Amino acid sequence: MSQKYRLSVYLDDIHSILIARVFGPMPSAELCDRFIEAYAEIGEPWRYDRLIDFRRYTGHLEDEDRERFAQTWAEWTRNVPEGRRVAFVTHDAVEEDSIQRDYASFPKDTMRNFYTADEALDWLTGRSGEVEFVPLALRA
Repeated sequence: MSQKYRLSVYLDDIHSILIARVFGPMPSAELCDRFIEAYAEIGEPWRYDRLIDFRRYTGHLEDEDRERFAQTWAEWTRNVPEGRRVAFVTHDAVEEDSIQRDYASFPKDTMRNFYTADEALDWLTGRSGEVEFVPLALRA
């Protein structure tokens, strides 16, 4: 029996944060495609700080798909003068290492890895635990 997987993307327009959570063993190329599709649906995803949660992702994002996403992002943000903050949450040492190598592919953004989503949200908002977060699901 095959395992289920998905990418969930939510927007917090109050704090200008996009939250993406990856679940299960999604194939690398499909994950890249789904990120591109979800970000395209948003319209201007570069206007949001981003929290990318890989804690429940049991696959591995291949270098060629990381590069493909980075190229797409570079095209989209070519005329955007400043980047945003991007927080990655993962418990996988291999994925964490890959993410850190990706930092150079996104020179406008400030990126960090975190062990918990709470730490990531604190960093993204510049606040402590009093941040109220109410995510809004994207329409399918």
